[in-house]
Amino acid sequence: MKKRSVLFILLIAFLTLPLFANGSAESDSQETKEEKVLRIAWWTNEERTKITNEIFDLYTSQNPGLVIEPEFSGWGGYWDKLSIQAAAGNLADIIQMDLYGYMGLYAGKGQIVDLTPYVESGLLDLSQIDKGPLENATIDGKLYGVPLGASPQAAIINPQILEEVGLELPKPGYTWEDYEKMGEVLAANGYYLDSFQINNLAYEFEYYVRSYGEEYFSAEGSLGFSRETLVNYLEMKKRLTEKKIIPEPGILRQHQELENSLMVIGKAAMFSDMWASQLSAIESAAGKDLVLIPRPNGDRSGMYNKPAMYFSLTTDAVNPEEAVKFMNFWINDPEPNKIGTTNRGVPCNSAVREAIAPGLDQQSIEIVDYIAQVNDMFGPLPPNKPVQEPEISELFSSLVEKVCLNMLAPEEAADQFLTKAEGMLK
Repeated sequence: MKKRSVLFILLIAFLTLPLFANGSAESDSQETKEEKVLRIAWWTNEERTKITNEIFDLYTSQNPGLVIEPEFSGWGGYWDKLSIQAAAGNLADIIQMDLYGYMGLYAGKGQIVDLTPYVESGLLDLSQIDKGPLENATIDGKLYGVPLGASPQAAIINPQILEEVGLELPKPGYTWEDYEKMGEVLAANGYYLDSFQINNLAYEFEYYVRSYGEEYFSAEGSLGFSRETLVNYLEMKKRLTEKKIIPEPGILRQHQELENSLMVIGKAAMFSDMWASQLSAIESAAGKDLVLIPRPNGDRSGMYNKPAMYFSLTTDAVNPEEAVKFMNFWINDPEPNKIGTTNRGVPCNSAVREAIAPGLDQQSIEIVDYIAQVNDMFGPLPPNKPVQEPEISELFSSLVEKVCLNMLAPEEAADQFLTKAEGMLK
């Protein structure tokens, strides 16, 4: 009797075990099903990896059930890895994207997604994001990325020299004519106005033509400016050199290193062809407090705020809505930006910039304030440059030098440049 009872109990236990086991498996399956995985890829260095993982920890602490899988590497390896993943249809949900050369490529191949529907649904809020970086990520009316940060063009000026000669800081909207008049006062007091980079004259010219509504290169890859604009620029450079407002080319070439530049050693009042992010390095070299101001206007500003990088949503995304929610958090919530500060450039959200300002170092604070001051002056980024650009720009610099040394008339130099540059582009 006892033996039968024991057997009966064991039989019941054996039969009911699968029921409990199935219940446990179902419970585990539900937990797995509820857990969402978000893959995010970016190029990085040690500091950026640490910062990014801290932001991930912050987000997942606020979103139980979400797991973020980081995928990162250095710049070169990053694009190689993305290329392999794209071919296999296995891109991360979110990929960090560079504007030049890559965003258009991935958009053209249908590997990143138009974010416009998410903006229209309200899942992605772009209401406080700077207009310029958004326009730069818009291709054929479709938005392919949200900007994580940017660094604007700027002039960097020494207010102590201006005060010494009785000049005030130029106000936003000052013109090339104002620039020249300021230089005349400085030259009369033994200072140069500008310590620009002699090897980077094409960059200055690109800005100059944009300040008159033209481009150095068109979107089609041809020259994007008129002969008249080029002649006007060359005449201005010749005139400024003759008045000793800017140094002769030979003098500039002796002072190309930052530590030995004419501004750093106190012989020039400004660098006019800089990025705002260079303020710290120049202040450190000069040992002086310097000021960011806009570059001169023609009949408009030629400035733009170059986005450092974007987040894009891929067509391989397993959890696209979760990915967009995360991107919205990154660009609109002050907390992740308090962690990241300006590591990926100055945030493109005006409210976020204001919120993180108290925790920034002095140079970062000045850059944030500068962006707020000149935000309405930014235009779209220039079109992508053709592959012949380095050779064309070298030709341009050599001809400008000849004009400044009275070896060529501005009109003659303009004609030579247009003929040779157009020949290179064919």
